[in-house]
Amino acid sequence: MLFGGLSLLFWGLAALRLFRPKWSPGWALGLFGGLSILFLGSLTVESATQTSQQAGVLIAPQVIARTGDGQSYEPSFKNPLHAGTEFVLLEVRNEWNHIELPDGRQCWIPTDSASLVAL
Repeated sequence: MLFGGLSLLFWGLAALRLFRPKWSPGWALGLFGGLSILFLGSLTVESATQTSQQAGVLIAPQVIARTGDGQSYEPSFKNPLHAGTEFVLLEVRNEWNHIELPDGRQCWIPTDSASLVAL
């Protein structure tokens, strides 16, 4: 919304400057143009980040989430995760998935305990 609003202001001032050069301040045109470009860049980065994330779901009845990518790491939580738990895949390393749960907590689970889903 910010990008759209700033873009409209920029193009409105640009059109005004075209027809009434003395009435439209040049600094405002530069300010709104620069802010529009910044917000467009932010939208582009956010869009690229969202499309590169892979969603998944646990398929094993119970999974002990770990703090690292191996059985030797401490459990991340008191209770195991259960089948049907949804997550976002962050990284894959040595048959382990680094995941983020819907509440923002991160942990590692064995790759074979989960299935990735197409979005």
